[in-house]
Amino acid sequence: MSKKIALLLALAIAVVVVAAALVVAAPKHSRLPVLTPSVQATVHPGWQTMSDATSSITFQYPAKISATYIDTNQWPPQVSATSGTLPCAEPITVGGQRLCRTMRSEGAAGSTYTTYEYTFQKDTKVITLIFTLRFVQCLNYDQPQQGQCVAEQKSFDVNALVGQIAETVRVGK
Repeated sequence: MSKKIALLLALAIAVVVVAAALVVAAPKHSRLPVLTPSVQATVHPGWQTMSDATSSITFQYPAKISATYIDTNQWPPQVSATSGTLPCAEPITVGGQRLCRTMRSEGAAGSTYTTYEYTFQKDTKVITLIFTLRFVQCLNYDQPQQGQCVAEQKSFDVNALVGQIAETVRVGK
């Protein structure tokens, strides 16, 4: 019995070490501007506004997402603007806005971290939004929490959230 406990303990330690290594080794998006909060007219009341004087990017985002079993990890989104045209062949449409989306998920002790990268056209610029959300493993809960967790994660619409953020993006001249 003690060999099983030692094996489980070693496995748990290995998972924690791998998760910590993934966090430390995560790519830094140094090409993205450092944005700072500012006070501006709001499109979405209660949302915060970020702006970067160097790149003239301004956008709004919710300070906190309204979810129990989903949490922000890399937040607010990092935003950049480049010249060009939308780079993807199969965009999705959210609220009339064409968006390209890539996702990368990694598991860690009891959660899955998903990094989202959305790009969309804004006038002559291609805007990129990057952020990470943490989704807890719903099967770690007993009922009724397990069912609530599954229902929340199934109904959470990341695309709609990004569509709302995208409509607030402004790029100066």
